Amino acid sequence: MSLTCWLFLPLYFRLKLTSCYEYLGLRFHRSVRLLASGLYAFYTIGWMGNMLVAVGKIFFLVGSTLFAYYQQTGDSSTHTAIFI
Repeated sequence: MSLTCWLFLPLYFRLKLTSCYEYLGLRFHRSVRLLASGLYAFYTIGWMGNMLVAVGKIFFLVGSTLFAYYQQTGDSSTHTAIFI
């Protein structure tokens, strides 16, 4: 955070830029800017895919356990209600 505040933000304000991709396009070439934004997009899509798989596996494990618990408690409460 401090490196960003002391190094990059003054540079962006001085050059009137809004993102690092604009800086890459200005400093190097448009192709470098497109490459960097494409790599970031692929990274983000891959990260989101991995997170969805991980959350799905967690829900599968926890959900099956909770379903079995609710099924058992539901059966016992039904039997209690019938016999009372």
